[in-house]
Amino acid sequence: MNPGGYFEFKDVDLTPFSAIEDFDVKSSTLGKFKELLWKAYATYDIDLSAASTISSIMKEVGFVDIEERHTQIPLGEWAKGAHFKDLGLWWGVSLYDSLDGLIRKPFQQGLGWSFEECSAYLADLKYGVRAELKAGRTYFYMTVIYGRKAP
Repeated sequence: MNPGGYFEFKDVDLTPFSAIEDFDVKSSTLGKFKELLWKAYATYDIDLSAASTISSIMKEVGFVDIEERHTQIPLGEWAKGAHFKDLGLWWGVSLYDSLDGLIRKPFQQGLGWSFEECSAYLADLKYGVRAELKAGRTYFYMTVIYGRKAP
């Protein structure tokens, strides 16, 4: 990268958070999914929370004017405002459509699940995601980090 050039990093943390007090997101379908996902990817030495280290790495390699922003992304169209309704709809579609790709290899090879076990879990997971899309009580955080390569 040339001096003065900008680098931007975006990541959605797959840790679900509850938008309402009386909903225990950790015991929900998405909360259990997050734990299994982290465990499966850890078998490959992949840290799914690596976004938290990007700012310091950028600083180490010579970036300046580093900005880090965290935005809540609703799952579904329950949030107030047209922007967040659209964002929640598209995030829901994106998450739903990527579930198969997120779990097949890591769950089968990393956790030792059979193809049939993955398929059954995927069906339950998709049902749970559809339920959360309708329930309107879950959100995630998106991290955006950008900085300029020092001259």
